[in-house]
This record gives sequence, structure tokens and C-alpha cells, in this order.
Amino acid sequence: MNFLKKQIICSFFFLLTLLSVPAVYSMNVDIVSGSLDKTMKGWNITLGQEVIGKFKCIGTTEPIYTIAFSPDGKYIAFGSTKGKVALCDIENDKQIEAWIKVHDGPVYSIAFSPDGQYIASSSMFEKSIKLLDRKEKNIRTFEKETREIASIAFSPDGNMIVSGSTDGTVSCWDVKTGEKMVNQSKMHKKRVHSVACTTNYIASGSMDKEVMYWNYTNNECKISKKHTDKVYSVACSPDRNWIASGSYDKTIQLWNIVTNQYKQLCGHEGAVRSVAFSPDGNFIVSGSEDKTVRVWDVATGTESKKFTGHTNTIMTVAWRPLLKTFGDQLNRNRKRKGKSFLDLKIKHED
Repeated sequence: MNFLKKQIICSFFFLLTLLSVPAVYSMNVDIVSGSLDKTMKGWNITLGQEVIGKFKCIGTTEPIYTIAFSPDGKYIAFGSTKGKVALCDIENDKQIEAWIKVHDGPVYSIAFSPDGQYIASSSMFEKSIKLLDRKEKNIRTFEKETREIASIAFSPDGNMIVSGSTDGTVSCWDVKTGEKMVNQSKMHKKRVHSVACTTNYIASGSMDKEVMYWNYTNNECKISKKHTDKVYSVACSPDRNWIASGSYDKTIQLWNIVTNQYKQLCGHEGAVRSVAFSPDGNFIVSGSEDKTVRVWDVATGTESKKFTGHTNTIMTVAWRPLLKTFGDQLNRNRKRKGKSFLDLKIKHED
């Protein structure tokens, strides 16, 4: 009887723990993906399944090329093939910023500033970065680049935007002035398809099959040539030690820029179009032309989850930032039990 009472008490306190998780998790969305099938889906890694089959807030019948979470994880920005940008309340699946015409061509890249005030976007049909100020409700156009801009990313302090262009140039821009920063550029041999930025370095992936590491504080540059085909996407781990890259060769390469260690993640049956790290840096999510979203364990290099549901190429994936708040608690348990983040959550559901 005493044992039964203990079980009831434990269950009660466990329920209180779940109820104490911020309301932002009521939607249960951990990962979002956008596809050429004209849908944006939400996935839950605990349940291992799709929880939002189609976000109604997008209000469009156009392919989704790019998405970005706000720093607080409450909103998601996305661009249309007609050059428009919109903002969605992910918790309520409601559009809070109507479609705004920003570009003359498809929006290929979009990014939130670290403080959430700005949304930057670019189109491969234009040579300028556009900056939407959510507070002032205006749009600024940056100084023109020599060629069209395919990808952008904010620096962690929000003072700089990095861009990758169709002529292979990687450049840095001052957010306040909209002008290119002097002597802040590097070159690939072909179009730069993706850029990512940390506090001291920039990662870029190109059609030349290379991934470039560029420390813009001391101008150190390293090149990785592990891919056998064009590189579509790059991402930097939160601890800044790893660069992940997704390629047309169907693989994900993990490059530790400190130790020069490499890991190859295999499993996709089509080109890998997008990669992103989890907020704790222990996992990677990827989207592919094989229509699947997959989650990978960085430590082991193995596939942890596979999501199906899209009917066409997945162009973009993003991991919800606020997952870190919930993940910190689980990771403390992981350290005690020696289990992985996903293993704990799967066991919890059983």
C-alpha cells in the first residue's frame, strides 16, 4: 500500500512538472520544414511524428523556399516565390504580419536579427539585401552587391549581416548603414548557396563542392573538400566547434574546425537541401529531395528520427529556439543516466 501511495505521489509531481513547462510548448512543435509541395509542417521529436500537417497561417499556394524562427521561438518568418515576406504566430497558427512585397523575385533566404526587431531577406534575382524593421514598419535596401545574393545570415551581436552571392563572393554588411564593410569578403569558385555566422567566423557552402571556414577576426581561412557534389546548406553548432553541411551528394558532413575531425552522415536518398543544429548542439535536422526530414546524433553520427509526410523536395528546415529551455532539464537527466536527449524523451513516452 505504501508503495502504491509513493507511485501516486510521484505521478502527481511528475504531472506538475509537465504543467510547469511554458505554454509555448502547447503546440508541441520542435522542428518546422518547408517544401516545394507548398506546405509548411511541424514535427515533434518526442512523439516522433507530424503534429502540424499544414500551417494555415502561410495563406499561400506557393512553394516554401526559406523559413526562420524568431529568437524567442514564438514566430516564424517565411518568403514566397513572388517576393513577399510574412510573419506567423506559431502557437496560434495565425498570420500577424500580412504578406509584404519586398523583392521582385522569389525569396531564397530569410533571417531574424538576434533581438527579433529585423527580418532580413534576399533573392537570387536581386543584388541587394532587404531589411524589414518590425518596430518602425519600414524596409531598407542595402548597398548593391556586384551579383545577385543567394543567402544571408546575421552575426550573433546583430551588427552585421553576412551574404553569399552567385559570383562566389562572401561579404559582410553593416546593419546600421547598409554598406559593405571594407576588406570583408572572400571568394568561392562558384555560387555561394548558404552562409552561417558565429561570434568569430563565417561558414559558407558553394556550388564548387567546398565548405569554407573564414575567421573574420584574424582573416584565417580553411577549406573543406569532403563533398563530391555541390553544397546546398551549412550550419554552425552553438559551441562553434562544428560546421554541418548538406550536399547534392546525399550526405551531411560534420567538420570540427578545432580538431579537423570529420564525420559523414549517410541515409538520405536524395540531395540534402537544408541542415540546422538543435539549440543544445547535440543534434542536427536535415531536409532532403527524398521528401524526408531526419534528425541525427552529432556524437555518434547516427540517424535518430525520420519524418515522412511531404510530397515533394524539402527546401528548408529550422529547429525551434525555445527547445533549449526544455532541453536543459532533460540534458541534466541525460548526464545522470548516460542517455541521449532523444532516448530520454522516447523512454518517457513509453
